[in-house]
Amino acid sequence: MIAAYPEREFVNDEDEPKSGLADGQLMHDLWGMGVVTDTWFGSPRHPGPRLYARYTTEDYFFSYLYRKAGGKLWTDPGCQVGHVGDVDFLELHADVARQIEEALVRYKRDLESVGVHVPALVRSADPGAPVRRVN
Repeated sequence: MIAAYPEREFVNDEDEPKSGLADGQLMHDLWGMGVVTDTWFGSPRHPGPRLYARYTTEDYFFSYLYRKAGGKLWTDPGCQVGHVGDVDFLELHADVARQIEEALVRYKRDLESVGVHVPALVRSADPGAPVRRVN
């Protein structure tokens, strides 16, 4: 990656004793964010295929650069990967889903306390499927 992208080289401009980085140390920004420019795309709104550019986060951009340099990416589709960093999106999703369920229970209880019948709703295992009534 360093040989393929010499333009991502820079010189560190301050001492960072905790990380072991020294002022003047040669570095390579291989985990920066960037624009993916050679992706083909088509959709109902944008009939395609057509070439488009998209600003991506560091994980996507690194993978893009690695593939352009001739690297191969391997994935295990059976793994569920969260986010390591400031936000764990799987945990956040579960927390939001729990808050929504709690709010719906309160809403149903409040409506039924004033005599409004609220049908039970059943969620499909498929997140894209519509919610349906059961009574």
